[in-house]
Amino acid sequence: GMYGLKQAAKLAREQLKTILAPHGYHPIANTVGMWHHESSPTKFCLCFNDFSIKYHSQPDAEHLIDALRQHYKITINWKGTAHCRMNIDWNYHHCHVDISMPGYIPKLLSRLDHKQSIRPVHAPHKWNTPVYGRHHQYGTPEDTSEKLNTKKTTQLQSIVGSLLYYARAVDPSMLAALNEISILQANPTVKTWEKVQMLDHVHTHQN
Repeated sequence: GMYGLKQAAKLAREQLKTILAPHGYHPIANTVGMWHHESSPTKFCLCFNDFSIKYHSQPDAEHLIDALRQHYKITINWKGTAHCRMNIDWNYHHCHVDISMPGYIPKLLSRLDHKQSIRPVHAPHKWNTPVYGRHHQYGTPEDTSEKLNTKKTTQLQSIVGSLLYYARAVDPSMLAALNEISILQANPTVKTWEKVQMLDHVHTHQN
């Protein structure tokens, strides 16, 4: 595909389908990004130009690699320790995997020129104190605070988008807060901006 072209991803995918089909590889229906071989158990996940391959034998892996090498210049990480800017630490002995993105948060905070809060922030959203007993349960008051200007709105959307990728990949603890802000980001207010500032906790817990 051509970088900057709106249709680049679709064109690249169609080209890859044409290239790999003679070798028996096809996209899995209704599963975006997943491919499989028509006769072997080989499967792979494709995201941009990163392939994560599940194979059952070395010849199976080499078969896919040879097919790709005929048309693309590729590099191989046989340990599978990196995918989509994520570091993947496989612990087969204890049956778990650790995923991290070292440097992602510091670079993001630097790009946004984010000012560190004075106190450490350990939660991505405000704590709502539970009320026990026979008390009235009131709905959330309507937000009547001032609307953000275009510059602040764009900045808020950039923060949410950047952190949403990190949250889905590494730290799901902030997903609830990000989803709440995402609902409001089309017409954000001063109170919405205050919710974003609660995400200062990524400054406290950067990895």
